[in-house]
Amino acid sequence: MDRSKALDQLLAELETFLKLLDNENLSLSALAKKCVLSDLLHNIISSSAGEEEYIYMNKVLLGETTATEKKALEKGLDHGDIPNGIEFRKITPAPQKSLPQLPPTKVV
Repeated sequence: MDRSKALDQLLAELETFLKLLDNENLSLSALAKKCVLSDLLHNIISSSAGEEEYIYMNKVLLGETTATEKKALEKGLDHGDIPNGIEFRKITPAPQKSLPQLPPTKVV
């Protein structure tokens, strides 16, 4: 069994076990530990449900003759003197994704 399947099964079993403990008469220390585990499980499940992966690639248009290339051609320079013929204003920045708000810390 691979690691992600084992972790998914562990989370499901832990959730079931915590629900069983809801019906039991627990000591204060056991109840505190159950609450901590329940909160951790809730945070893991809610954060992984909305987890997304993004792949972003910069795209540079090289088909057009840039002003730098035109100047280089007028001076008799070849394309080797221009770093890849890239004009920096044509490079698009990676999109910024805001971080999720963290829940307030709970004191038990």
